[in-house]
Amino acid sequence: MMDVANGYAILRAAYCDVELWFRFGEVVNDTIGLLKTNAIKDRGMREAAEQYVKTLVSILPRDTALWNQEDSVLWDHVWSAYKAFADKLSSRFALNHYGQITDKDVEKYMDIKQFIPNYDSVCNLRRIQSEESNNYLKRMLYETSSFDKECLFTIEIAHQNRHEEPHPAIPLLEHLMMKGKFSRYLHEMWRTWRVLKQVAESPSRDGMILNLEYNQMRYRCLNTILKQIVKNPTRTSMQSMTSVSWRPTTI
Repeated sequence: MMDVANGYAILRAAYCDVELWFRFGEVVNDTIGLLKTNAIKDRGMREAAEQYVKTLVSILPRDTALWNQEDSVLWDHVWSAYKAFADKLSSRFALNHYGQITDKDVEKYMDIKQFIPNYDSVCNLRRIQSEESNNYLKRMLYETSSFDKECLFTIEIAHQNRHEEPHPAIPLLEHLMMKGKFSRYLHEMWRTWRVLKQVAESPSRDGMILNLEYNQMRYRCLNTILKQIVKNPTRTSMQSMTSVSWRPTTI
């Protein structure tokens, strides 16, 4: 699973650097070349990552005089390299590599109604956006003894008071993720926290929050999931792993 995370981290990190060239004319060849592909232990995927990085380093200009935001030919080459590596990651770490687990199995495992039977009405509170709704969710959060429910109600609280910055749900989400306790909804908590942090820092794609901060919390959640799998390497644990997508969230 660490190979999945590291593979997608390299895939997106290099692509984000490429964007700096196209958007601002910043020479990024050496920065991309510093990506540590040896973090991927699977030989085939490591070699694919090395090829991806080498391709980008070789095709990107080093002369700012060649900067052209509309260079569609270069974009095509970049996209071709990106897609080739992404397809190999997707194929190598496909669901069927982890046993006979179907999409329906995962959907059933992740079904929120097994924890909150009236989830449809709870989810509808996102539309209502009232102090009464917010207080109800907080009461449900503080009264539950289930960690999965804690995660779910905190996520719903994050959908209230959408225009409040920084959002009061940020420390609640951080507290739960920092506990090191397993929940099948850890990744959804991370996704929710990441969006709220981005909005709090800056609503633009160039917000001041560093990817390092996102990734540190992401890897904390990943480590919690890995510990659960090592502790209980059953079908359920494998479902929890395959239901998690560690590709970066876009705003």
